[in-house]
Amino acid sequence: DVRCEIIHTIGDRRTDVPLADVARVSGMVDKGIFIKELETALRDGRIDVAVHSLKDVPSELAAGFTLAAVLPRAAVEDVLITKEPDWNGSGTLATGSVRRRLMARTYWGSGLRFENLRGNVPTRLGKLVEHPGWDAVILARAGLERLGLYAPETLVEGRKLYMRPLPVEVFIPAVGQGIVGMECRSSDRETAEMLEGIFCLCAGGTGFPGTSGCELFHARGCLRPSGWRGTGSAGCVLRSGQGRAFCRCDSRRPESP
Repeated sequence: DVRCEIIHTIGDRRTDVPLADVARVSGMVDKGIFIKELETALRDGRIDVAVHSLKDVPSELAAGFTLAAVLPRAAVEDVLITKEPDWNGSGTLATGSVRRRLMARTYWGSGLRFENLRGNVPTRLGKLVEHPGWDAVILARAGLERLGLYAPETLVEGRKLYMRPLPVEVFIPAVGQGIVGMECRSSDRETAEMLEGIFCLCAGGTGFPGTSGCELFHARGCLRPSGWRGTGSAGCVLRSGQGRAFCRCDSRRPESP
């Protein structure tokens, strides 16, 4: 039998401040804001498996835990959602992501204005409709598709919205974007062996912990405006929010930036 338990993390609850500030105002390490409560439940034995969006998982897990499985990777693109079908970057874009803000400014120019946006996917879509001064938001395509909400045109609270994928050459995906990861206690071999049955090898090398020199080199966190995109079996490219490559690596070891 499988029992599901919903656990709200500090990252889920603190939607009153920008994502990059959650750790600071909560007195936490930046990279733990979406996993700390789940790891506490694992450590206490309340749950046996924690299910994460892998982009929220730090490159190095705390002692006593292991990433036992990852599911097949979904689409990695970010999606632009607008009120007008031909929006060209003039006006206000709402996003809580430092990475998306910097890449959007690279793509559309310095005249773009930003507003903070937090909450789950339906909440973010609703806020776009509710705020008359907002023109667009950016969300991950994987989340929209998993909720059955991705479409070129959609109605939200009676308002038509338009969606289009953004070029990954500019909007480099977050490390682990589109992957669901499953964490368990390192000592729980029975659970780890069970999860091995659903481990997707095809997700390897796409940015989850321990699979690439680049990933080991790059410590992730909500304050770091960077993304990761594989360029083939020989290596990968890390880019800053300004769109400039600052780290290249092969499959054996990272180079100095």
